Amino acid sequence: MGTFADLLRRRRRLARLTQEQLADRSGVSSRTIGDLEGGRVNRPHRSTVALLADALGLAGADRAAFERSAHDAAWADEAQHPVPRALPRAPAPFVGRDDEVDALDAAHERAAGAPVVIAGMAGIGKSALAVHWAHRIAAKYPDGQLFVDLRGYDPNRAPLTPQEAVGQLLTQLEGPDSTLPSGFDEQVARYRSRLAGTRTLVLLDNAASSDQVRPLLPGNDACAVVVTGRVRLDGLVALDGARTVSLRPLTHTASVALIRAVAGTADDEDVDQLASLCGYLPLALRVAAARLAADHEPAAALVSGDLGALAVEDDNVGAVFDTTYRALSPELRHTLALLGLPPGDSLSLEAIAALVGTDHATARERVLALCDSYLLGEARPGRYGMHDLVVLYARRLAGGLPEPERRAALRRLLDFYVTTALAADTRLRVRPRPFEFEPAATSLPPVLPDRASAMAWFADEYPTIVALLHHARTDGGGAGGWGAGAWRLTYAMNPFVDRRFLFAEWIPLLEEAVRAVAAEEQPPLVRCAMLNLLGIAHGQLGRHEEALPRFEESLRLCDPDNLPRRAAYLTNIGTTHSAIGDHDRAIQAHRAALLLRQQVKDPRGEAYSLLGMAESYRRAGLYADAFRTVDLAMESSEQRGDRETQSLVWRCRAETAEAAGDPEAARISYERWLATAEALADRSDIALAHHGLGRMSAATDPARARVHLRYAHRILTEIGHPLADEVAATLRGVVTR
Repeated sequence: MGTFADLLRRRRRLARLTQEQLADRSGVSSRTIGDLEGGRVNRPHRSTVALLADALGLAGADRAAFERSAHDAAWADEAQHPVPRALPRAPAPFVGRDDEVDALDAAHERAAGAPVVIAGMAGIGKSALAVHWAHRIAAKYPDGQLFVDLRGYDPNRAPLTPQEAVGQLLTQLEGPDSTLPSGFDEQVARYRSRLAGTRTLVLLDNAASSDQVRPLLPGNDACAVVVTGRVRLDGLVALDGARTVSLRPLTHTASVALIRAVAGTADDEDVDQLASLCGYLPLALRVAAARLAADHEPAAALVSGDLGALAVEDDNVGAVFDTTYRALSPELRHTLALLGLPPGDSLSLEAIAALVGTDHATARERVLALCDSYLLGEARPGRYGMHDLVVLYARRLAGGLPEPERRAALRRLLDFYVTTALAADTRLRVRPRPFEFEPAATSLPPVLPDRASAMAWFADEYPTIVALLHHARTDGGGAGGWGAGAWRLTYAMNPFVDRRFLFAEWIPLLEEAVRAVAAEEQPPLVRCAMLNLLGIAHGQLGRHEEALPRFEESLRLCDPDNLPRRAAYLTNIGTTHSAIGDHDRAIQAHRAALLLRQQVKDPRGEAYSLLGMAESYRRAGLYADAFRTVDLAMESSEQRGDRETQSLVWRCRAETAEAAGDPEAARISYERWLATAEALADRSDIALAHHGLGRMSAATDPARARVHLRYAHRILTEIGHPLADEVAATLRGVVTR
């Protein structure tokens, strides 16, 4: 029978209708009809199919075949891309907010695809209302429901960038194994293409600004978007037609109803007093009501006049947490206190088990019990976090733990991260580690079967690990400080830092790690490796005068018999001399490294040394020598199928051809470098290859050059690369021509 697209086209032609005429007759837009016939929409809504069948005059067997074809197309597409159902669990019980729900219904009806914004102060129940209402209207959006926490007001982590957010949305639409485009514009285009012709609900929680949200808006009016934020998102109102529903504290009546729904029967006076003492804030009301359900003491006794222990703006809610805490078992009290130790917004169940010092089953049992008490929540699947007010409370509890206990808990958490980071590092590393160490026994890390899972783990945990390392850095020798081995985690994270070009953020941590290994009198091999990593970080940021002494100190400390490591340090010394402009010393260092690597039969290392020599020849203007040397490296890498080295080879060849005045040869090499960098998902190299292609196109095709340069500038700016300003200058030169 063919596809639904074929059948629709054939039926329309038999009816002698154009797409525009069928649109007029059916009420379905001509754009949607074109997308259906072009195969760009594979899951037509049932009502759309019915309208088209009516307009085509189909009945009986013909209509049944038409509808069955549409159903089969939807089924096949869903098998490839399962319908996302990413909404968090609906809050229960949910009382009050009837007027706000009516306002959301009205705003949604008038919005015609424009976003609906739920705004209000912290703790007011924006997210709860948004999730409740999203579940209420989910049936109207059969093609899926998406959810992203934009982290607009996270106390420990920066808000999600639009690119991070659209990446999460695409993953929900296409599955965790999908390969996303590397460019932000391409990701947005793909996201909007996936939503084209669908009825999908998108919930964007905790937005910081209109600019953060705007790239995440679908391109068609059939989708619905719900946004929550603590500030008015007037930009969405002015430019995107958003409708805003602002929240106030619950009424006294609604607050009493919420307490009763959670706590069950209770004395009227107690309930009235508790509602008032909680300031009618939904978060405080829920937690206090749970305590009241467990212990029917009078409200005044529960609060004990200590409402000011915690505060949010003008509303004091600390006593709510005190009452809930006292109702917990000793094990749960201890777990909550330990959760106040680490920084960051959330932890995985494995990390919590390590922190608490228990097995996964026990940790899960305690986590779920704390969730039931509204002291902990699932921030996203598999990760648990606390509301910012509960975090403050838990930190106060953590301060009451004995110092040795705090130190031991953070050390367990560090050991867990070191163990898992080393497992991930093993998946990513292309050369052996310069040294090995056995981390302390800890809970089993998550299974990381391949490079993709390793990168995903690093990306997911990176903000928490950075916060933990900074905490250890400022804490010094205290609980979990650098003396407890945090430098090992800094070391294990390096492959991810390198691939994401996170050197600027990493240098202070590396500097502290270098001091720590010296203070601990670690073996020279360890000190050399950490100094070398610090030198690489400085060099990647263009700080060559700071990098060189680190490399030279690494070489000085290195065992004379450790030829592979000496060769590595000599290569870095040569590269740095070349960048500074001392080409004779650079070539001398690279030749010395090459001889050492030939002695130990290290073909990959030999290629690195040859490339270093070629770069030095190029910088010195000796282009024939540069081409001859890079050809030797190319031959070696092709024989071994070494893509990482091939990427370096194509870069070296491209830059040499450009310097030698051969733009066509340079363009071909830049294209090969770009293809290899994309296969390796190396954002820095992808951007730099685009920069080269932009330079090569500037004279002959300015429009194409601007595309390459804008793409390069966007990525380099995002990752904080020192060449971002240079790319911007090149772009300005092309634009003004």
